[in-house]
Amino acid sequence: MSETDGNRRGRFRLKFPLGEQPCLSTHGVDYTVVELAEDSARIIATEALLRIGKSLAAVFTLQTGQQITTRIEPTRVEGEDMIVTLHPPVPQKEIMAEQRRLLIKYGKECLRDI
Repeated sequence: MSETDGNRRGRFRLKFPLGEQPCLSTHGVDYTVVELAEDSARIIATEALLRIGKSLAAVFTLQTGQQITTRIEPTRVEGEDMIVTLHPPVPQKEIMAEQRRLLIKYGKECLRDI
């Protein structure tokens, strides 16, 4: 296996620039989403009321106003971020549409630096 193959992730992750980050809402609390994949998300949760392993209904609201309903299950904390698993996953077409929107608005170079 080459070094490139070893660094390849099994899924695409979309990182959001400041001002473009979606909101994750659950039980009346909003969290900022910094990274989104089909089956997981990284949220800023410094004072989160979320408990590891507890599944909750949630809604992602993109900057376009589009809402995606799912369930989240917090799986781990990394510094000020919490990683949540999504059930059902966010459709890949939704993530790709959001990536296209960001590429048009910011360009490839800007998004690469996030």
